[in-house]
Amino acid sequence: MADQLVQDLDNALAAAGVHLGLVNLVDQVAGGSASALGVLDANRALIRQKAFELLLQAVPNVPGLREALQSVDGTDPSPAGATRTAALGPALVGVTVPTAVVKVPGRADPYVIAPVPSLTGSLGLDAPELSGGGALAVSPERLAGAFGVGVGPLKVLGAALLRVPPGRAASLLVLLSARFAPAVQLGFGFGLSEVGGIVGANRRVATDRLRQRLADGGAAAALFPADPVRDAGTLWEALEEFFPVSPGTQVLGPTFALSWLDLGDAGSLVQADAALLLQLPDAKFVLAGRATIDLPPVLAVKLDVLGELDVSRQLVAVDAVLVDSRALSVFRVTGSGAIRVCWGSPPYVVVAVGGFYPGFDPAPAVVPPQQRLGLALDLPSLPFLSLRADGYLAITANSFQVGGSIEVGVDLAVIAAHGSIALDAIVTFDPFHLHVDFQAGWQVRVAIFSGGISASGTVDGPGPWTIHVSVSKELLLDDISWSDTFRIGPAGPAPAPPIQDVAALLAAEFRRASNLHADGAQDRSAALAPAAGRLPDGTVVVSPLGRLRWTQGLVPLGLPIARVGGRRLDGQRSVDVAAQSTGVTQGGRADDWFAPGTYLDLTRAEACQLPPFQRLRAGFDLELHDDPGAAQACTIKFQAYWRRPADPKLILALGLSEVLSHRTGFDRLVAAPAAAPTVTNRSPLVSVGQEAWSTVAGGTRAPADSAAHAFLAAREGGIALAAEDRPVDAKGL
Repeated sequence: MADQLVQDLDNALAAAGVHLGLVNLVDQVAGGSASALGVLDANRALIRQKAFELLLQAVPNVPGLREALQSVDGTDPSPAGATRTAALGPALVGVTVPTAVVKVPGRADPYVIAPVPSLTGSLGLDAPELSGGGALAVSPERLAGAFGVGVGPLKVLGAALLRVPPGRAASLLVLLSARFAPAVQLGFGFGLSEVGGIVGANRRVATDRLRQRLADGGAAAALFPADPVRDAGTLWEALEEFFPVSPGTQVLGPTFALSWLDLGDAGSLVQADAALLLQLPDAKFVLAGRATIDLPPVLAVKLDVLGELDVSRQLVAVDAVLVDSRALSVFRVTGSGAIRVCWGSPPYVVVAVGGFYPGFDPAPAVVPPQQRLGLALDLPSLPFLSLRADGYLAITANSFQVGGSIEVGVDLAVIAAHGSIALDAIVTFDPFHLHVDFQAGWQVRVAIFSGGISASGTVDGPGPWTIHVSVSKELLLDDISWSDTFRIGPAGPAPAPPIQDVAALLAAEFRRASNLHADGAQDRSAALAPAAGRLPDGTVVVSPLGRLRWTQGLVPLGLPIARVGGRRLDGQRSVDVAAQSTGVTQGGRADDWFAPGTYLDLTRAEACQLPPFQRLRAGFDLELHDDPGAAQACTIKFQAYWRRPADPKLILALGLSEVLSHRTGFDRLVAAPAAAPTVTNRSPLVSVGQEAWSTVAGGTRAPADSAAHAFLAAREGGIALAAEDRPVDAKGL
């Protein structure tokens, strides 16, 4: 396969009217085709001539640089490319021109096709009170730059990406920061050592990719580069990954670095780098940063953090990972943490430091795999000694989880010993229950003889407390095992009397004003006032574009249930509600999130297969009858917003688009603030609905309102299946 450089050259030649199918030719040459190699040889001069013409078009008009590149055209290109430099006052401008090559079977050296119309430039400055440099990469669709300039105690760093795809909107990303040495003192030992910002036009923040790169430090390295010129290539690719092109989406926000307790040449005790970004029009806030505690040889900790506030998803997500951290110079420190808070449907709260109880699923929250918070002995000079301790703590809406382990080992070839102790515990609040797993043991080996002892067990309670213990003892000639179960205390308090009148429980729901609300009244062209929280109690304002809806969260309607609010019913019951009032007609159903397992008696198999949360019927829409006699005059207040015209001086200052040979796309970015305001349709093109379920019995498939309804119907005979699944005919097996 042709590499990316060959692909870029093929596109450039095609744009210049030279259609050789270079990519296919290279593929054939790589496969050993002598005829394809002959075609390349026959057209080598034409290919190199056109490639060099395109190369000169991409080079900025820097005095002496174009002349220096003329020598590239007259020499046989090297597989490593060609580098040319030109002096410009106190600056040294350099350009590296890559070449497209292909490996030919049977030949030791690769076959050089031509210079590629894509180049990387560099700039070095060495003048009194002014030093630094820069890097520039030009390709047909992207212009990438990075620079670092020092002026006395101030150092300015930056990177930029500009893409102008043919026929598509241009996208721009700029990262800029200024560093102060020494830091600007703010008082109480705090200092401001860096300030800057990130601006992206037609770019978005890829929080999922940032979250994936927290553990290896790649996210913080891209947002807060130490040397953007030295690491230009890696930095550009990381910025493309974390801020991908997204037409109609803008990103902006400040970056800063704070320090605390300056230790002189050793740096600061605490250093914090942070970027606070706003993505529009999604109204998504992203906080990304790194906190460093450096107190050698006692502690060296780096904590990378990513926080996200997504208003549209009604979600707050925070992730943190320890990177390259050590304690006492001999321990490696590892661990991660996560926080998830959702006030949408379904609502949930998850806080985890170091992970969860083994096997626990935090669904519906989406949490990446966690690494336990741990200390591990890291002494290459003592490879025979091992020591590790780790632990975790997690809190969810209905559970508290904690656990940890310690392992110690010594291996001296002839003699070895290993011991460990571990504990995992989970507490559920409703109903209250404690479950603990524990394990401990040690083992010794001397030459070919070994022995040891291990113990494990569980603790459950209350009602009654149940302790199960297993002990295994390994001797030289025989093994001994023993296990037993102990029960302590009463079986628990007497159960509450069963509920006989389920409908009576709904009486309070009818009096609850918050259950009656307006829905579907979003008008993207206007904002209504006053807000719902400023209305008198018991009052609901309904827009003509919306509807009145009544819902409750006590019990799913129309579903046969066995429990409500943790209390058992005197039998399986189904509750329903109907609207019967003058001037009101019951409309369509209204669904909400419920956990069916809290209302049904499920077998272990059903609990494993049934979705933990489902949208079940919680109420209905209310259709109001028109009453002309009740019409009232109303005054509507509104605020109008308009865009401020762009400053002509600013447009003139940004005329560098001519120099960058990307005038059309760049001008569109500059002219956007002066364009007429438009209202676009931002309704989603794709929506996700709840999975449909059905029951199959006797060869007949019957649809069900939900998975819970399907499982209940299957108890009468049959199986419950998702609508997209197909029953298997077992007759032929």
